[in-house]
Amino acid sequence: MDSLSYEERIEKLMELLQKPVEPIPASFADAYRRFQPYPHDAAPEELFITALNYCSAPTLRYISMQDERQTNMFCDACLNNSQVYARGGCAVMLSPPDSENPEPDAITEVPLKIDGARHTNNRAELYSVTVGLRLRYWRSEGFERIVLAMNSEYVVLGISERINKWISRGWRTAAGTPVANRDLWEELLEKLREMEKGGMHVQFWLIPKEWDYSAIMLSWRHQ
Repeated sequence: MDSLSYEERIEKLMELLQKPVEPIPASFADAYRRFQPYPHDAAPEELFITALNYCSAPTLRYISMQDERQTNMFCDACLNNSQVYARGGCAVMLSPPDSENPEPDAITEVPLKIDGARHTNNRAELYSVTVGLRLRYWRSEGFERIVLAMNSEYVVLGISERINKWISRGWRTAAGTPVANRDLWEELLEKLREMEKGGMHVQFWLIPKEWDYSAIMLSWRHQ
């Protein structure tokens, strides 16, 4: 991809943008919400390379080796959100930070809203994926598929296996208790449906903590 000229990049981008948008049925998107790597134990760097996107102002992204229309980002909680009275936050990593040629949006850190809800690690992780999806209009970068990689079972299993069950029970868990962070789950689901109407499929990838490069970079940044 990096060998393409500027004109070839624009041609590729226009080809995608001029293609009729085919909405993705919610039933299909939900059935394939969880990303399944092949092979199953493949690490991110074995499936995605760092390359320039097809934007008119090319930017480095993690792009699938098998599908140039698919990009990957890392999402995580950040700041001192485990403390009772601390303000939590989240981070999204779109490309590897490079000290010699830094990308301005390689890592984006956003604080949680002050809305009366207690700031927890789960809440920060959940908010991070909505932040990531809102960072760009992804079709304008040449993408039709997004993979959100994170080491949060709470988010990945919640959105891929549990959320429709919660909704069918009136936003209650199997134990009958109210679903925590309902406002953020509804916000995320609304964003997913909006993107699916625009032909964008979003998947979630549960990865080990040692593969979560956003968490690693943030630990260095805040030392």
